[in-house]
Amino acid sequence: MSFDFQPDQFANYESLNRLEQGRNVDLLTKPVDRHTYLEYPIVVNAFYEQTMNSITFPAAILAPPFFDDGLQVLNYGAIGSVVGHEYTHGFDDVGSQFDAVGNLVSWWSDQTSAEFRRRADCVRDQYGNYSLPGLEAFTNDSHVNGLLTLGENIADNGGLARAYEGYFDQYVRRHGPEPPLPALTNFTAEQLFFISFGQMWCSSETPEYLHNRLLMDPHSPRRVRVHGTVSNSAAFAAAFSCPTGAPMNPEHKCVVW
Repeated sequence: MSFDFQPDQFANYESLNRLEQGRNVDLLTKPVDRHTYLEYPIVVNAFYEQTMNSITFPAAILAPPFFDDGLQVLNYGAIGSVVGHEYTHGFDDVGSQFDAVGNLVSWWSDQTSAEFRRRADCVRDQYGNYSLPGLEAFTNDSHVNGLLTLGENIADNGGLARAYEGYFDQYVRRHGPEPPLPALTNFTAEQLFFISFGQMWCSSETPEYLHNRLLMDPHSPRRVRVHGTVSNSAAFAAAFSCPTGAPMNPEHKCVVW
């Protein structure tokens, strides 16, 4: 099956869709290729596929603001957190149900499963208490769905924690501290790490789009992805001297991994 170029956009979309569906049907009769890419290289995203226990990083995400030829602390805060995020998906509420080769089997002990559920419930309740302002015209309840977004929230928290450990416990220990950024010497390396993490989620979104995300998206709204994740980080609170009990440094933090 080949792509049949048409003069108008909709016809081209139909042709591409037929081509893609034909390829997918053809795969039904072939062995699983665990080395295939699940997305195109121009996609700025990253993916974990639990049925293959695989992670895909398209080439397009390995560019600013996620990755750049500069201070490694900025790279760890951005793309490092993304890498950790996808890795943690293998141990979230869905990925944890699949084994090393992607089979849907129970491979945890009862004790491990119970402890995981206890910790995951903390994350579910925490994010379910976040709400977005400015959506009064669309809904009477603008709270985040803590259950719908649970897997992504677990991955966000685990990814940030692993990236922080990777930089300060591994990279700095091996290579030594990096020089400060010119004109930004008032920021410590710890602060730059978290600033880089927050910067990659900067966006401008309409109320209509945010309302749609609350209803359907398994990812929390971007503001919540930042606030919720860093508020669970004791390292963040220490880096910015957040007083105990402040919104960004609650006494009770949710930690799964």
